Amino acid sequence: MNTWKTADAVVRHLEATIPVYDVSEQGYSLYVSLVDGRRFIVDAPLEGDVRITPGVRTFEGGQRLLEDLEAELTDAGFDVLQIPATELRVRDDAGGWAR
Repeated sequence: MNTWKTADAVVRHLEATIPVYDVSEQGYSLYVSLVDGRRFIVDAPLEGDVRITPGVRTFEGGQRLLEDLEAELTDAGFDVLQIPATELRVRDDAGGWAR
């Protein structure tokens, strides 16, 4: 599975499980807005892991959003790694984490 398919699978799963307000595509990124006003970006680079970064203004809000998303995606069977306070990485193969 390539990174775009993984990113799409992540967003489709989240749409089915949490209240998503809007998803827009810009290049190789999906911008997701939740009903509660929080936002995040799902990037699908040509190589490496899919990255999820918060689109909130505060450190605490971003950290809380990443923790919520990590719990939801891990429960769904995605392989997720949290880079504290900055991003989540999602991979779909047995290889090592891209750094």
